[in-house]
This record gives sequence, C-alpha cells and structure tokens, in this order.
Amino acid sequence: MSFEGIPLTLRECSGGCKIYPLFRHYTPSCKVFVYVVDSTCLAVNDSTLMLNSKVFFRYLVGDEKVTCGAEKDVEPSRMPADVPVLVLANCQDKDGALSTKEVADAMELREYMASKYPGRLWSCLPVSAKSGEGLKEAVHWIAERLKEQQKKEERSKNERTDQKKEHKKLAR
Repeated sequence: MSFEGIPLTLRECSGGCKIYPLFRHYTPSCKVFVYVVDSTCLAVNDSTLMLNSKVFFRYLVGDEKVTCGAEKDVEPSRMPADVPVLVLANCQDKDGALSTKEVADAMELREYMASKYPGRLWSCLPVSAKSGEGLKEAVHWIAERLKEQQKKEERSKNERTDQKKEHKKLAR
C-alpha cells in the first residue's frame, strides 16, 4: 500500500496472549505505531477492558511486561523510543462512543507518554472503520511522520558522508 507516494507496510497485532512474544520481532523495525481502540468498549466503563487496553498498549509501546493468565511474564516489545504513536478512537459512528479526549483520559495517555516518553510524538484521532470517516486524516498523519523520518534519515546520511570526506582530507 502507498499513500502520497510513501510506501506503507501494515502489520495487524491482535490475537491475545499466545502471540504476544512474537511482537518483539516486529516492533524494532516499526516506523510509526498505530493502536486502534474500540471507543464504545471503553465507554462501557468496564474496568477490565480498559485495563487490558492500557496494558497491551504499554506493552506494545515497549516498556512493560505483560502477564498472560497463568503463563509467565512476556518481555516488553522493544519498540524504539522515538517511534511516533497514533491512537485511533474507532467506532465514532456508534452512539455512546468516547471522544478522543475521553479515550486518551481512559487510557491515561497524556500522563503515560509524558512520564515515560517525553518528547515522543503522539496523537489520538477519531475514526470509523465502518464508514471510513477519519481514516484519510489518520493515514495522512502517518504519511507526514514518515516524510519527517525520511528527511531526518537523509540529513543523517549526508552528515555521515560529509564526515567521511573530511576524514579522508585529514588522512592525506
């Protein structure tokens, strides 16, 4: 898939505890992390659903272990700390869906990201997978982050090339 000339590789990460240990093999190469939340489930005020969503999010972002029932702890996913994070508050077309602010509050995103990853870019956007509303904006947000990373990587590459040239000059 590509958007605005940027190639996108998407990986869906659901399936529960049995596949959690596999995620750490994919997250180190992640460029942008997108986490989709059913904003109607969080609206039910079910503390178990909310806790599971928060724990799974924090595990995928990379710094917390998860315990899967009677199974042993699963180590953090090891996602690089500078990967931008986009939380999609899905099901906005349904009655009772939480707003993006309410989703962020329910998952304690502001506090968590500020304390664990200050300076890490993140956002929470409203979407409806059913109607498609908000998806173009979400993909645009992702594409902008990827463009920024490409520019940063290009600058870094140019700096390394300049350093090599300077080193060669000094070696003469």
